[in-house]
Amino acid sequence: REPERAIREYAAVAAYQPDDPWPHQQIAAIYEGIENWTLRSVALQEALVRSPVKGMIAYQLALSEWKLGHLGNAIQGMEFASGAPDLSRDEQLNARFFLAGFHSDNGHPEIAVRVLRALLAEEPSFAPARAFLERLERNKQ
Repeated sequence: REPERAIREYAAVAAYQPDDPWPHQQIAAIYEGIENWTLRSVALQEALVRSPVKGMIAYQLALSEWKLGHLGNAIQGMEFASGAPDLSRDEQLNARFFLAGFHSDNGHPEIAVRVLRALLAEEPSFAPARAFLERLERNKQ
C-alpha cells in the first residue's frame, strides 16, 4: 500500500546486493501495479543484466515496452523470450503468440501470419493462435 516506500527498501537491498536481479524484479512488479511502464522497463532492464536466466525477464520487458508503444523493442524482447531455454514450452508458445501480435500491431501482418503458422505447426491445439490467424487471413482478403 506504500509503493514508494517499498521501492526505496528494494533499492537498498539492490545496493547491498548489486549482482542480484531479485530486488529489481520486485521494483518492476511495484511499477506494474501502479502502471508506470517506463520505470517498470528500467527496473526490468536492471534485472536482465544481472540474471543468469533471462527468458521471463525479457518476456516481461517486452510486454512493458509494448505498453509504452515501443514495438521494435517489444518485438526484439519477445523474439528472445520465445526461444529462451529457461522458459517452459507453454511460456515459449505464449511468447510466440505475443510476438505475432506485436508484428501485427507494428503493421506487419504477413510476419504475424508466419509466426502463427509456425506456432500452430508445433501446437495445433493453441486455439487463440488459430483464431488470430483466421482473423488476419480474413482481413488480408
